[in-house]
Amino acid sequence: MKAADGTFMRFEGSRRGWLPRPLQDDCVEHLLCGDCEHRLHKWENSVARFLAGGLLDNLTPAPGKHYTFVNLPDYTTVKLYLLSLLWRCHAARAPAFRFVDLGPMHDARLREMLLTGAPGEPWEYGCFISTVHLNLDDGKFDRPPIGFMPEAMRFEGEHGLHIVRKVIDGIVLHFVIGSPERMKAWRGGPMFPQRDGRTVVGVDDGMNMPFFRDQLRYVFECENPVWERRSP
Repeated sequence: MKAADGTFMRFEGSRRGWLPRPLQDDCVEHLLCGDCEHRLHKWENSVARFLAGGLLDNLTPAPGKHYTFVNLPDYTTVKLYLLSLLWRCHAARAPAFRFVDLGPMHDARLREMLLTGAPGEPWEYGCFISTVHLNLDDGKFDRPPIGFMPEAMRFEGEHGLHIVRKVIDGIVLHFVIGSPERMKAWRGGPMFPQRDGRTVVGVDDGMNMPFFRDQLRYVFECENPVWERRSP
């Protein structure tokens, strides 16, 4: 969780508490050479400007739905940024990333796409984007500055597909991983960011997301961490 002063507070389940000192940066690992760092930095800066401009703020879901539509200003930049996140989750060797191992085939393909600046088709390593909101005690909704370490899981009901989930600043990213043939034919592909910029973005209260709700319950040891205070 990111504090108001810009530092991080890290919760580790094995310790049942917060680290005693704040962290200016979270999960730092020297992974890239200078040239690759510069390459990824360009995409990161561009996406940061999109988000700073309120691209994913104050979204209203479609009537009766938990999603809306957003037009991304630049498919190539956003897709390459997302691919760089996925590859770094795979390549990093810090303990927090131990659950993500895409294997040599996907590693080689992602490296090629990043080095050549080719975002690929929308179905290649497609990513569902969702925003988390919490209903605060003043009646307002807010996207919490919370990040979860990446985790990998099988896509239930979809044989041969896997998901890598990562939460950054209250934005939930679900990467769908599978063979090119399987991904190209998968019916969920239209929900990924498209080349024309049209993107489906999930919008929901975090307490309606089981993985998010359960994680907060575990951290704060109460049924509803948004409304209840932890007993002394």
